[in-house]
Amino acid sequence: MYTKIIYVVVLFTLFHCQSNKNSSQMDSQFEIKGTVTQNQGFEKVYLSYISADEIILIDSSLIKDQNFHLKGPIHFPKKAYIQFYPQGNSFPFILSGEKIEIQLNAHDLNASTIQNSTINKEWNALKQKSVEIYGDVDYLFPLMQKARIQNDYQTLTQINSKIDSIENLNRQYLLGYITTHLDNPLSVLILNDLYHNLQNDSLQIIQTSKKMSPELKKALDFEIK
Repeated sequence: MYTKIIYVVVLFTLFHCQSNKNSSQMDSQFEIKGTVTQNQGFEKVYLSYISADEIILIDSSLIKDQNFHLKGPIHFPKKAYIQFYPQGNSFPFILSGEKIEIQLNAHDLNASTIQNSTINKEWNALKQKSVEIYGDVDYLFPLMQKARIQNDYQTLTQINSKIDSIENLNRQYLLGYITTHLDNPLSVLILNDLYHNLQNDSLQIIQTSKKMSPELKKALDFEIK
């Protein structure tokens, strides 16, 4: 898939961010009560997140009667993963100081659900909107392949311009969300990801970051100048 359109994307690859806050929102406990459907011999689940290039294990649980339980401290919401063992795929979600219920479909993780999580409900809504914005890319990609085979530079330029417009529309949508949710920790996660994935637009991202509350600014993983 063409690299520019992988960014849908942004919301599926959120960077981990650190915080030293002491407020109840930023320093609390998470608890996950999970069930597994269509289990395929998996015995255990691992909860982890990625910091830089390192996988950080948070907790683990045996699967007993198709149920598992995960619990621990958390200082700031982060993109986390639940992975089946042995050799299972990973389910991405936002881990925060919430008590939530997760039903994992071991056969199709896309069919998994999360209950009692406000931040994941918002995140899923943002992902769905991004998918809608990028809808035309599925149509453009085969045209791009054809133009490349035919060395049709003019058509390739036009397609690239359309993809740039779609990407910009998605970026502005996300920045618009952040601007209207300056006190939402999810906005910090999105800003961090935007900054690392879209270096050419770092100035606009930094300007948006300056509008955030002083407490949330501490959780940004880039410098505001």
